[in-house]
Amino acid sequence: IEVINTPDGTKYAVSLATPTKNGNTKLECYDIAVVNEIATLQGLDTISETSETLKCAYLAKASQNEIYKSLGFNDIYDFASHVFGYARATTFQYMRVGLVFVDYEDKNPVMWSYLPATFTKTHLSEILNAMPTEWVAKHEDIISHVDDIRNEVKTLLTSGTINANMSASAIRK
Repeated sequence: IEVINTPDGTKYAVSLATPTKNGNTKLECYDIAVVNEIATLQGLDTISETSETLKCAYLAKASQNEIYKSLGFNDIYDFASHVFGYARATTFQYMRVGLVFVDYEDKNPVMWSYLPATFTKTHLSEILNAMPTEWVAKHEDIISHVDDIRNEVKTLLTSGTINANMSASAIRK
């Protein structure tokens, strides 16, 4: 994190994964908490399911509170592309897992309590891929069908159609 002293106050900056169209290579912001959060998530470069789940939660939260607008980005996809280097499809996959399967307790992301602890982001993404298209096709669809999706997942778990021991490929089938 870089501190930039400006005449109108101190700004903080964190390097972007991909420069913006106008050549910016840093995300500048007056809110150190936002910059710290982004830097922490960027620092989760070890591919672990915990770090992937945190990124899902963050992108879901950022899409809902539209923090990307205050940082100068047009949409969540533009933000994720420049901050994390994610393609649009990857951003959508992460965001929808976060929207459906992550709740917040005291501002901390917590996986939905009904899910087996062994389920990873990949498992959850496969489950979402099996949901009716009208529930998961767009961001707005997901938000309006979160309860439907969760109820369906709960039914699938209760019936044994999916279980904690299944691989992601088994869920896909």
